[in-house]
Amino acid sequence: MEGVVADLVGAIGVPPAVVVVGVEEDGLERESIDDFTDPTRTRTSPAARVENLRDRLAEMEARLERARAKEAELSRQLEEMKRFVCVMEILESYLKRRYGEKRKLEQVKVNYV
Repeated sequence: MEGVVADLVGAIGVPPAVVVVGVEEDGLERESIDDFTDPTRTRTSPAARVENLRDRLAEMEARLERARAKEAELSRQLEEMKRFVCVMEILESYLKRRYGEKRKLEQVKVNYV
């Protein structure tokens, strides 16, 4: 049966990689092999196919725009976190230095008593 399907797919000029069954992760429905081989399937007009492709392209562009906006927001958050970590590192080194100085002063006081 696989050979027959491959022959049919090749006969209609659609590479097998293009023929995907079911609904993809992106939620768009793809054409199945039955859509190409089912004689009862009604053929859509070229204008309807073009409109379908335009709709799919618009959906893809909208998803791409949302992904870019999310990437920009995540990049902004990352830079904010980097600044925060830098401030915390500066504060940590300051507190370590002050703690060390304080311990030295206490040791000096204990030695004089």
